[in-house]
Amino acid sequence: MRALGGEPINGLLAIHKPLGMVSKDVSRWLTKRVGPLKLGHAGTLDPAASGVLPILLGRVTRLQDYLMELPKTYEFEVEFGQETSTLDSEGEVIHRGSYSHLDEKCLREALEAFKGTISQIPPRYSAVKYQGKPLYQYARQESHNRSAVVGLDEAIIKNLKRTVEVYSYSLLRWEPPRGFFRVHCSKGTYVRCLARDLARSVGTFGSVTQLIRTYASGLPLEQCLTLEEIEERCGTSTSDVIDPRLLFRSNLSKLVLPLDSLEFGVPRWAPIDQQMILRLTQGQHVMVGWDQFRNELSDQGSVSLKDRGFKEKCFEGITPVIVLTDNGRTIGIANAMAHQGGQVTLKLKRGL
Repeated sequence: MRALGGEPINGLLAIHKPLGMVSKDVSRWLTKRVGPLKLGHAGTLDPAASGVLPILLGRVTRLQDYLMELPKTYEFEVEFGQETSTLDSEGEVIHRGSYSHLDEKCLREALEAFKGTISQIPPRYSAVKYQGKPLYQYARQESHNRSAVVGLDEAIIKNLKRTVEVYSYSLLRWEPPRGFFRVHCSKGTYVRCLARDLARSVGTFGSVTQLIRTYASGLPLEQCLTLEEIEERCGTSTSDVIDPRLLFRSNLSKLVLPLDSLEFGVPRWAPIDQQMILRLTQGQHVMVGWDQFRNELSDQGSVSLKDRGFKEKCFEGITPVIVLTDNGRTIGIANAMAHQGGQVTLKLKRGL
């Protein structure tokens, strides 16, 4: 993508996705105003959800897979006493149950079972694929023709269960029949399933009625712009602009976050020997002593090497680090692995 002055735009546009749109709708909204451009987004959001949607531009699209792997935070409302076909407010009520026995103490105690490594059975309305087709297509077929045999029973769905990590899960407030929760979790976690399974664990049913993603790809919601804010800052109503898309592009470049300013939750490594960077960009492995490697590392934002046990993680397996040149330019993300002999091997995973 090139702005008005011809300079390429490489970075991240932090968008607060509104309700009623899917992630691809936001991409289409953007390309309609600036013309064709290379972009991607780190993580999808359903129409019934809002919140952080990172839009990647230019070379930063190469980091899409990595950014999607980072933890996410959601705040959501659960209505207890009923469960819908979609596990949110979009579906039909299929189960009802009493919630009069619930209180804050009961819910807080039940949350403990959903922290750490857990297994989730995906919702019938989800993008998880079976025989090459997403589950929601089978579910829609069943909904349109209840006598149809679509080859998807509960046993099959249970076999599609996945393992996810829930780092924290808390009750924010209880206003019967609604509970308000916050969860910090790994990629692939279904919040609707958390709500369903929590409700069933306390002897009732529940569905998500509001969902907002408040943190993703190292970005808090407060740092995101709404589409209206982007339109206001980048658009023009003057009639003397030959192509308003050019002005929109130029203004958009001022809103894009450069890669160097993003906090990915991993340390930065700036080797003194710049030949190492050349070798990394050529696809080679490089090896450096642990002491030197540690001295060339720096904490990033709220990430503390000591608190995160970086050395221990490095010896346990592959750990990502952001690689910087001597002038502070980010060249990509490398995998680091320490060996018992006191050496660290690095290989560039995503280059820019």
